[in-house]
Amino acid sequence: MSDRWYGGGVSPWTRGAGRRLLDAVRVLAAERPIHQISVAALCHRAGLTRDTFYRYAARPVDVLARAMDDDLPSAEALLALIAPPPAANPLEAAGRAVLEHTDRNKAIYQHALHPHLDSALREVLIGRLETLLLGYLQANPESVPTIGDTTPSAAETRRLAVFTAAGTVGAIENWLAQERPEPVDRMLTLLFSAAAPWWRRRGGSTASRPGTDDRSSGPRVAEV
Repeated sequence: MSDRWYGGGVSPWTRGAGRRLLDAVRVLAAERPIHQISVAALCHRAGLTRDTFYRYAARPVDVLARAMDDDLPSAEALLALIAPPPAANPLEAAGRAVLEHTDRNKAIYQHALHPHLDSALREVLIGRLETLLLGYLQANPESVPTIGDTTPSAAETRRLAVFTAAGTVGAIENWLAQERPEPVDRMLTLLFSAAAPWWRRRGGSTASRPGTDDRSSGPRVAEV
């Protein structure tokens, strides 16, 4: 997201007016829904003019998406959390980092649900997870499942990552919509149990294998 927002180089969001907008939107969005926060209110909180605001964003939700993007661990940081073999759940630490971000910003995300997150906020979460999952599959091609008896193309492999990322964000929305969301560890376990088993198992396949019963290996845990 960052390069698209400011064209690469040093981000104007890290200092001055940009930083003041990020700080202001986090305070306001923790108090009320982002769609109820006007440009005027955000500018007043940040001590900036409307002209200055429009140099950075078109809508307050775009500023909030930028703030959440900054708070999330970068794609590189998440990929660095992938556990090497023989870890049974290589994506566990990365998945926990994403859930800890949402839990840390729970008030902001809960206020932003109506009943789903704005597309700008969903894009931040889905995009980060998609990059993580696709990076994992590219680094561990043996984990990519066969489709029938063929290996998925690059486009199909990306679709596997997109499907899992979008489903995970949908589950996160439902989690945050609860009056008392379960603890992060419980939510992490739930996501692991719902995801396809090949996210944690080498040489997975969508085809059934004679003489193989996945239930015999115990609870199936897969990453977000």
